[in-house]
Amino acid sequence: MRGHFEHTFRFRNGNFELIGFSMVNANGIGEMTTTDFNLSTGIRAEKTERSDNGKILSNTRKKIWIRPLPKLQDLVPMENEFY
Repeated sequence: MRGHFEHTFRFRNGNFELIGFSMVNANGIGEMTTTDFNLSTGIRAEKTERSDNGKILSNTRKKIWIRPLPKLQDLVPMENEFY
């Protein structure tokens, strides 16, 4: 697997809170998955497509509320399926 992930935080009430997560990964057999999760709005979008011809294999969007928002000091990246 090859990929990249990024976490976005904001500073509020004396803490850095996770407000966004994005990830792109390739499975080695020509499929690339892009995930974008806006924790502030709760919208998580995931799209899988072929890297050779750009054909979209799946495209999902769902609302997932995570409250309270995770704090930087408590975060372990990739510890769950969401971020």
